Amino acid sequence: MILGHQTKENFIGIFKSDSTKENFLNIVSSNILNGEFVAGRNLGFYVLRKFLLVDGPERFKSMVDQLLIMLDQDDSVSKASIGFLAEYATYLPEDVLPNIFLKLDSDKPVERMNSLFIIYEIFQLNQDILKSSVHTRLRSVLTEQLLLRINDEDIKLRNEAMLLFCYLDQNEIIPKLAIKLIDSNEKVRAASEAALLNTLLKHKSNVDIIFTYIEYIRSLNQENREKTIPMTPGQINNTYVKDNRPEYTKEQKEKLLERQFRVVKKWAKELTTNSWLYIIGPLLKKVYASPEDQILVKFMSTISEFLTETPVVLTILKQITKLMNYNICKIRFNILQI
Repeated sequence: MILGHQTKENFIGIFKSDSTKENFLNIVSSNILNGEFVAGRNLGFYVLRKFLLVDGPERFKSMVDQLLIMLDQDDSVSKASIGFLAEYATYLPEDVLPNIFLKLDSDKPVERMNSLFIIYEIFQLNQDILKSSVHTRLRSVLTEQLLLRINDEDIKLRNEAMLLFCYLDQNEIIPKLAIKLIDSNEKVRAASEAALLNTLLKHKSNVDIIFTYIEYIRSLNQENREKTIPMTPGQINNTYVKDNRPEYTKEQKEKLLERQFRVVKKWAKELTTNSWLYIIGPLLKKVYASPEDQILVKFMSTISEFLTETPVVLTILKQITKLMNYNICKIRFNILQI
């Protein structure tokens, strides 16, 4: 326990001797494998994570391979190893994630669940772990694997997978979740709606993700689509890229829009006053720039019942006044140019 609370510098000082380090690792390993000493096993894995900081991941590769094999077991060793495997994966994701992806296809629910737990822990340690272009392939496979879990027969697995989409690229995951809102399977529709709502509320881009979602909804009614989408509230004039989206029948499109706005209403209900104060300005600018846009009008109508807090109302009035004054100044300038 004392070692578990040491700083990296102290830890290095204690184990600067290779023989001391080797002897201690042997003790830790024996505790990990001791089926009767659960507390010792958990502490052993915690200390191993400290060694990752000191020595790097390479010396633990054989142990990692062994632990990955054991993920099909519903025992305390598998559960205790999740944090260590996740920590190792933050150093070498290509050593862990391909194996995890294979296990997500396992016919054993416990193996699939343990794999989801590891992915969750990885993102808790580093949300941007797969952001680099080097990991494009891993990122793509992870996205597809999580989407498959929405169809999982085990409701616990569906619910666990639902929590992970908020760590993925918003531009990629929003359309892929949205299309499942009109899936023929009721369970898939429900899981997709819950996943989409959780993504809108908890995405690492914070509330800015709603602007991506708005543009995606708008794009369903637009024939001419450009090749960029907004990443921030300031980029409010861009539209969503088509990205090989399927063609919808009129009935499918109406049903999809209806279900998307149901998600919008649930999202709006969960927003805090501070969140509204952050996004209401850019939202109003967007509406003011395109007052004839039916999607924007419906969006504002859908969220209007949640814009009742005094600070939010005052911000709305201030923003509208500002936009009107700007428009008046613009008209006057144009008159003077004639």
